[in-house]
Amino acid sequence: MAFLFFTSYARLDNREGRLTTAVNRLRDRLIAKTGENVEIFFDTQELKNGVEWQERLGAALKDTRVIVCLCSPAYLKSAFCAKEFEIFRLRVEAAAGHDVAIIPIVWEPSPLPEVIRRFYQPKDPRFPSDYYVAGLYKLSVLQSQVDNFVSAIEAVADDVDQADQNSKLPPYAADVLYDQLPDFFHNPKPGRYGVTLTVLNDRGSQWKPGNVRNNIGKLMDDVALALRVPWEDLPAHAAKLATRLTASAQDRLVSVFTVDYADTSRAPWQQMVQAIDQARPRHVGVVVGWPASQPGSPADIKSALSALLPSGVTVDYFPLNDEAVCKETLKRVITTLRMALIAEDDAAKVVAPELREDAVSKGIPVDSISTLQPPGAGS
Repeated sequence: MAFLFFTSYARLDNREGRLTTAVNRLRDRLIAKTGENVEIFFDTQELKNGVEWQERLGAALKDTRVIVCLCSPAYLKSAFCAKEFEIFRLRVEAAAGHDVAIIPIVWEPSPLPEVIRRFYQPKDPRFPSDYYVAGLYKLSVLQSQVDNFVSAIEAVADDVDQADQNSKLPPYAADVLYDQLPDFFHNPKPGRYGVTLTVLNDRGSQWKPGNVRNNIGKLMDDVALALRVPWEDLPAHAAKLATRLTASAQDRLVSVFTVDYADTSRAPWQQMVQAIDQARPRHVGVVVGWPASQPGSPADIKSALSALLPSGVTVDYFPLNDEAVCKETLKRVITTLRMALIAEDDAAKVVAPELREDAVSKGIPVDSISTLQPPGAGS
């Protein structure tokens, strides 16, 4: 069966059936607009047969050409919503020019990850201003917002109809392997001053530091949202570490590695150290999960960790089993390294080739250290 669009949403958002009502209104508008019976993929059934449900879901993800993402705080924390989005992102990436295939909708306002924001238009005049402030859910609840709710649904229906006409998104060629899809909204090719995260663990970004509820990828996603920084999940391929570090330095990316302290005596930690020693990058940070069984002062712990790494590498730690401190540590390291990169680039502009010749012609010694001292320094 061909579906006009795939509905991606968090079940927690369907309070009092409001989300179901909104999706049905959208379907009704599309029927009126196209004059045809419209089929959509909107899974409202509770899981009964896991295998059967995943096969049905996978078939819709592979073939449907448009996805409508009802974004909210719950949506951004949903592992399965992230997997659904990733399938469409991969399909769009494989078939350049089909960005219209992904339609983010504000169900409840929340900062959006960079990977979603690239498909989102925050100032579309067709939508009422209250839609951006309150979200579609509030418009559906408040009697005073009925007209705005209708206007917003109409605008979404136009987008879906246009996407159906313009998006010729090819089917997803591979099998949908849910356990191999990320359960967070990372951003491949994050761009200048973005972040790459490499987890030195057999489970990669699915690693849970200690006994915490969320994996490190989910924690990093929260950090990236808070900092408004795009990030990419890079697997720890030992043979590629040195090449990737060189490439990330050229692309002005922050490279963060995370590891359990217990894993610092084996691969791929050892390969990472060799890659850092070879590339000598200054944009690298290492965040270590420290076991509670080995107490020590912060200074002593950092000293012990620094001894395991080449000089010049930013290193920090967090207690295993503490999600909050893990996120704060990641924030601190990423912010420090991003500021250093930006400052380094700003300094480089001063001695850029196009400025050097002019400076030299004016007698400014650009290649020597200034002997100027601040006022009062010689007194």
